Amino acid sequence: MNLTTTQTQDQCHDADMPNIEPDCIAGVIHSGTGRCLGVVLLFKRCPSLYTLCLSIMLSSCGGGESDSSSEPSGLDDSQHTTQQVSAGGTGEDNTRQVLESIYYNRRTPSGFHSEIQPDPGVYQTIRHIKNTDIMDPASIDTSTPHYELCTNDFTEALAWSTIASANLGELVDNSDYILYYQFTYSPLATPEISNIQRIYKCNILDRSGIDIRNPGDTRGKYTEPNQNVANIKLLIEYLWSFTEFNNYGNAILNSTVTDTTENFSLHMDHARLTSAVELNSTCDRIDLYRVSYQIDKISGNITVSESRQLAIDSIFENQEIRICED
Repeated sequence: MNLTTTQTQDQCHDADMPNIEPDCIAGVIHSGTGRCLGVVLLFKRCPSLYTLCLSIMLSSCGGGESDSSSEPSGLDDSQHTTQQVSAGGTGEDNTRQVLESIYYNRRTPSGFHSEIQPDPGVYQTIRHIKNTDIMDPASIDTSTPHYELCTNDFTEALAWSTIASANLGELVDNSDYILYYQFTYSPLATPEISNIQRIYKCNILDRSGIDIRNPGDTRGKYTEPNQNVANIKLLIEYLWSFTEFNNYGNAILNSTVTDTTENFSLHMDHARLTSAVELNSTCDRIDLYRVSYQIDKISGNITVSESRQLAIDSIFENQEIRICED
């Protein structure tokens, strides 16, 4: 399943921080109240300002496809222990992998899905169209569900995109990919700005039953007849890239799929940074989670759960990573 060949991502290079390449990515759609209603990936070539890359997400409402209250629950902070171990094994090498992945922003492992880089000087956004994007604003209230649209009809997708594209510019391109239809808009006065809208194909992925304000542990329904490990891996990694976790302070160490009689299971080891400032401490904390996606072969339902494996207290200062001592 070849999701896309469109160009959509770039890196920041900071001369003051060698070997660290934080992406300038991830913004969010806000409602009038400031609640995050959906992820928009923002891609831009950045000046040599490390803090600028971070500020894109920090200046937003702090969430993406869902807020923290809607993530899988059941985590108990009292179980926090400091260990030199990762889900892949024990010892200093594995601990170092976790720490360097976070602090050097090695966000995903080799082979993980990523968007292709845009041309130099191009500022690009990517978003999936929701039902509320094509509704009369007067008909939307607090009880209205917000979900990402899908269709198997290009004409219908184009009509939805036209409604949702107000103030985005002129339609300059459209593409038909296996997973979605894509429409690109650009203002005539600023052609370096590229606004991409995507609409899923229902015969691959149906997320109409998922209120993105509170998805719980459900991520949609996988409807593709040709179910296999490679397609599952690509789909789940694509969905992950449109969450608030695709930002600095998060790192996927590995992503593996297993095929059983009843379902596919994709497991990610996901490291997450909580800064010393947030903790009112002298040390950061990096938690390592095992995140598991289950895709039922009969129903196609995609569910996710997670459990914390360990935590590491650490400091990143003067380009040096150190583990905090008890």
